[in-house]
Amino acid sequence: MKEDGIEVVRCKKKRYSSYLGELSPAFENIVNRNLSASSPNKKKLTDISEFVTSKGKLYLSVIRDCYNNGEIKVYKIGNKPTAALANDTLSESHQKAEIFRN
Repeated sequence: MKEDGIEVVRCKKKRYSSYLGELSPAFENIVNRNLSASSPNKKKLTDISEFVTSKGKLYLSVIRDCYNNGEIKVYKIGNKPTAALANDTLSESHQKAEIFRN
């Protein structure tokens, strides 16, 4: 191959990255890592976590209230990390907050 001037062209594998960049402007950080609240439903935290099981991946969407040491108020489990999963969790959280107010 060297005598004939033939070279092997190797393509570099592209590393997978799910990051698409900023899709919308970031909100102002009004909490500033102060994760305590003076009353229920003043500050809530949310997150979606991925768990790998023998049956595939599961996604846990939770909402925590900063008033009771980060007590989990609402959670939902789904097969995909969709906006519907997050929105269902938020809707249930708002419904429970309304019941608490009445």
